[in-house]
Amino acid sequence: IWREPFANDSNDTRAAQTYGASAGIRLQIVPTLASLSAAPGTDSAFTLSGSGFMEGATSLTVGGMVFTDPDSITSPFDVYGARNDTFNVVAPRTLDGPVRVTTDGGWAELPGFVYTVQPLVQFSGISSLISDQNGAAATSDQPWAVTGQSIVLSGQGFTGSTLVQFQAIDDTGRLGTITRTGTVSANGTVLTVEVPALARTGDVTVLGSGTSIRLQIAPTLRAIGGTVAAGNTLVLEGTGLTANDLVITIDGQGVGSFTVRTINDSVNAGYLDQQLLTLTVPNGVSAGVITVSTAGGTSTLRSAALPALVALPDLAPATDVGDTLLAATDLAVGLNQSRRVSSGIDTALDVDLYRLDLNAGDLVRLAASTSYYAQMRLFDATGKELASNSLFYFYNPTRLTFVAPATGTFYLGISGYGNSNYNPSTANSGTASSYTYGYTLDLERQLAGVSHLAGITASATSGTPTNADIASANIGQTIILNGNGLLASDQVVFSILDDSGNLSEQAVTPSSVAADGKSLSVVVPVNATTGRVRLARDVVGSFLQIVP
Repeated sequence: IWREPFANDSNDTRAAQTYGASAGIRLQIVPTLASLSAAPGTDSAFTLSGSGFMEGATSLTVGGMVFTDPDSITSPFDVYGARNDTFNVVAPRTLDGPVRVTTDGGWAELPGFVYTVQPLVQFSGISSLISDQNGAAATSDQPWAVTGQSIVLSGQGFTGSTLVQFQAIDDTGRLGTITRTGTVSANGTVLTVEVPALARTGDVTVLGSGTSIRLQIAPTLRAIGGTVAAGNTLVLEGTGLTANDLVITIDGQGVGSFTVRTINDSVNAGYLDQQLLTLTVPNGVSAGVITVSTAGGTSTLRSAALPALVALPDLAPATDVGDTLLAATDLAVGLNQSRRVSSGIDTALDVDLYRLDLNAGDLVRLAASTSYYAQMRLFDATGKELASNSLFYFYNPTRLTFVAPATGTFYLGISGYGNSNYNPSTANSGTASSYTYGYTLDLERQLAGVSHLAGITASATSGTPTNADIASANIGQTIILNGNGLLASDQVVFSILDDSGNLSEQAVTPSSVAADGKSLSVVVPVNATTGRVRLARDVVGSFLQIVP
């Protein structure tokens, strides 16, 4: 009499044999890879085709970065197909090169995305406008940029499909390239491309040209979190912090170990890149002057608040301000000084040129107030245009903020709207403007890497911050910003993240500002994210953790 049920055969293919069954033998199901639908490296999803993928148990490796499908429900990682032959993935902030999938059964690898053969083009140069970011190039007369900035490639035969390769480094320290495309001019002679967040100093190559041109990637520092004291942890926000050649000092004392994480790679120049540099403060520090250097340049951040600016006497030239570089009026504004100038654009071709002698890294803020449209242009000592701005609204100032890329002489030109192509070395050389007007020019010159803010007093009322010793808050919470020279008219700018993961900024009006200008209170907006908090009139600021 049988006392136990058993199975030896069944129409159900899932039934297991129990009578006379042998011990199980492990079989490894090795995945295969046949193709990928697009290149990794951005926030866009792409598809791997092959076999043997496992939902919730497959990892993807691109360069040195590993992405793991953690479960069966997380999007955008998804395995589907009758033979588990399709893997939908996303791999942002990665390099060109091999793509590997790994399961418990093994791994398979493709050499990378295969671009179509590129047509022949000519690549002859790189240019970029001056940046308002807190960084300076190692060699200012050679092509340079900061990440997230648009650069202009010149040549012939460019199209909307022309591919540009940058030298790059990922967060694991792996070196390689990143390939991007850009926006082409109607005649195919200009290609505008955004510098990716992982770019490092090195050759930029336009595929199909056989030509490479070296581009310096200058580092930037834009926020500090923590107290500068020996043994403390600091978190710095910046860009272009290439770990393979990054040198960090605080008051001249070298920093040993550190980590760099790339958090955001902007999809266009309207958004921001973001890297976080975490370090331990060395012994022997005092004033808290932090400097980072790479092959592409340097950036300095000062932990102390900006001293009060010294207002120089107003300037009202008795005669017309010079129309050429040689005849320019010297504004003679020193560090941490400000000046107001009153003059006017008197004729259709009139241009007022002002001279500024600056040190590398100096921050300059310019605002021209007028009842009509105003045009501003910034030139170097040779007359090369570095930046420009115009405003299309009555009674609003035209503003221009920039960081001096090198020590030397610079020139500011003010003209009527539309007169934007004049030669600063030749009087009356531009396009006649329909607008003549009087204006007031306000100028401020500051040390590199200074802010009106000295820190944030805030601790999240709910949740746990990543770094307990660095300011933190929840959305909707009121925080205190400490500093110097804070004004009732100030706007506080927070880092924000949209629903697509794009990093930008939002200005908020403070709830109150102390009468002595030493502090203000402000409510954290609902879309705030961890990152820089600054005044609208500053470039750098303080670091705030947003705790969920």
